[in-house]
Order: sequence, then structure tokens, then C-alpha cells
Amino acid sequence: MTVNPRTVTPGLMVGNIMQVEGLNLGERVVIAGASFLRNDMKVTLLKTGEQAK
Repeated sequence: MTVNPRTVTPGLMVGNIMQVEGLNLGERVVIAGASFLRNDMKVTLLKTGEQAK
């Protein structure tokens, strides 16, 4: 999996689900360490509760 920047606009939030404009279905959002990423850099998804190395 690789990363690329996107401009997103947060929308309504219901429970723990937020409506977001600017993403395609199935795309994910980096929530930690984004400042270390570069265009087309390969990344690995962490499992829930797993710590980055």
C-alpha cells in the first residue's frame, strides 16, 4: 500500500463515524506520523492496538 496526499473536508459525525469529502470509497486516512510520509511511500497498516516500530 502506498500513500498520497489528499485534501479532505470533515462533515457530520454520527457516533464514531464521520462523513468526509475528498476520499474515494475504501481509501484510508493516516492519523499518526503523517509528517514523516512522502508521496508514493510504501506503508503497512497496523492492527488495532499494535504499536509502530
